[in-house]
Amino acid sequence: MKMRKSIILAMILVLGLLPAAAWAAGTAHTHTWRTDWAIDDYHHWHGCADPACCTLVPNWAEGYGYHCYDGSRDPDCNVCGWIRAVDPGHPHAWGEGWSSDDTSHWHRCTEADCPGVVPVEAPGYGDHVYHSAEDPDCNICGRNRFLDSDHPHTWLEDWSSDSSCHWRSCGDPACPGVAPAAAKDYAAHVYDNAQDPDCNVCGRNRFVDPNHDHTWGEGWNGDGVSHWHRCTDVDCPGVVPSRAVGYGAHVYDGGQDVDCNICGRNRYVDPDHTHVWGTDWRGNDTHHWYQCTGAGCPGVVPGWAKGYALHVYDGAQDPNCNVCGLNRVVLPPSSGELAMRPESDPDVTISGRGRISLRPVDPREGVKVTVILIPEEHYVASALTVTEEDGQRVEAVSHGDGTWSFTHPGGRVKFHAVFLPAYEACAKDAGCPIAAYGDLSPAQWYHDGIHYCLDWRLMSGYGQNSFLPDEGLSGGMIAQILYNMAGRPEIPQGSTYAGADIWYDSAMAWAVGAGVMNADGDRLVTPAEEITREQLAVMLWRCAGRPVVSGQTMRFYDAGSVSPWAAEAVEWVVERGLLQGRAGGMLDPGGRLTRAEAAAMLVRFHSEDLFIWKEQS
Repeated sequence: MKMRKSIILAMILVLGLLPAAAWAAGTAHTHTWRTDWAIDDYHHWHGCADPACCTLVPNWAEGYGYHCYDGSRDPDCNVCGWIRAVDPGHPHAWGEGWSSDDTSHWHRCTEADCPGVVPVEAPGYGDHVYHSAEDPDCNICGRNRFLDSDHPHTWLEDWSSDSSCHWRSCGDPACPGVAPAAAKDYAAHVYDNAQDPDCNVCGRNRFVDPNHDHTWGEGWNGDGVSHWHRCTDVDCPGVVPSRAVGYGAHVYDGGQDVDCNICGRNRYVDPDHTHVWGTDWRGNDTHHWYQCTGAGCPGVVPGWAKGYALHVYDGAQDPNCNVCGLNRVVLPPSSGELAMRPESDPDVTISGRGRISLRPVDPREGVKVTVILIPEEHYVASALTVTEEDGQRVEAVSHGDGTWSFTHPGGRVKFHAVFLPAYEACAKDAGCPIAAYGDLSPAQWYHDGIHYCLDWRLMSGYGQNSFLPDEGLSGGMIAQILYNMAGRPEIPQGSTYAGADIWYDSAMAWAVGAGVMNADGDRLVTPAEEITREQLAVMLWRCAGRPVVSGQTMRFYDAGSVSPWAAEAVEWVVERGLLQGRAGGMLDPGGRLTRAEAAAMLVRFHSEDLFIWKEQS
């Protein structure tokens, strides 16, 4: 299998990559399509039979498409015959030992007759983690990546690359290996725009959706997470899934449902698990059921669980279910609610943004008291602490719906309520605002930043279901974001921005007048140019009032590449944790800033109330 993959990767390098210079200088070439297949892990296509061909882009080749399987356990692509690893349904006995490849690790099955493990479905599956680009051993599984800091590398002129970066490889046959981030000329790919398929530096070709007028059919394509309709045009050069009609996450009836309700795709579930019903209740607003306590439970469908039934109350004003005890918020029909505000009540302290309400109004010793935490917009109720006047803790029970109850001890009591920003308390499920975008996943690293920016309307998506997290941000976009953050104030007098009758005119006029857009020495950042990481650092530093930095040394391999005009600002954003490094201990200050990275910086900046800009600051 490894030999086959090596051959395939070689075919991809020969047939699939297009050096930019060759494309520009080469003459017109007519492909002669082979009958065998070229393959990667997700696609197949026919290569060109001409040995001299150097212009083949895989997604424009004959037969290009996603592998097609009959179900989650079918190992062979129905079109090209590519064999993938599938889980045959063996009851694995997971051990403490690790299996791994160059990029990931997972726990191995200890059964002697195990027919194989699908890595992504095994416990512990994840990317290797290193302290730095020079660290040879994964911090989790201990796998050694061959790295010899004393080896004098002989850098090749040819490029090596992955989907995000390029670098020079070492040409010495005795080289023990090179960490890409530590290699010569390591940097992110550079494209002219979102539709440019070829990196301007190394020439690597990426898949983009050309200006093809798709004809969407009824049939489905899909992967392990999502589905979308396919284009029926025989000359279609390819489809970007997140921009296709019908793109969305698979939908199942429950943890044991194997077929997506929309596209019918079959997934792998564990059919051999026997639920062990516990005595604790689970519930939602309407029903309750027992939870499974069995190890390895793949999930419980509430409607099939033991004890599943509607809550039972004595009446409309009864807050507690008679069966499971779940507490619901029931406001009395008359004025039985006392609003407490921290600015006027010395017995109430608030962390975050919100207020609390109490009933009954004047409780006596031994009376059950219900406290309702009422969060402001984009915040959620998180915690409540009740203490007596002498500081002794009073036990308060949370009911999971923003209410707490306790038995009044008599005398004076104090309350401390905690309200968290919504992104910190997000369950990262279908209710998350970023789940509405087909090219975002709530489980990814960018969740907090994008969730926050959507809540506060600092950023928005493209169209109805695309956010484009890996795309860059223009000067006009950043100006609009900062203008939104400032509350859309009046344009400072003396702003030199003339305007061009474009949507960002007011934002640019404000940002220029406020001195925010001088993020490249004395030069004004233009609305059309893509923003770099250090440019946004300067803008945020200025919005924060140009705070003084401590002068601590930044622990990044490329800290010396920060532009002199950005040095103080970059030091400040790094000290505050607003700007963090990229892979391999690199800060990449002059690198292209993505929308997801910008959102991560903005949530840290805005949520800490660092924005203190004043006119002409």
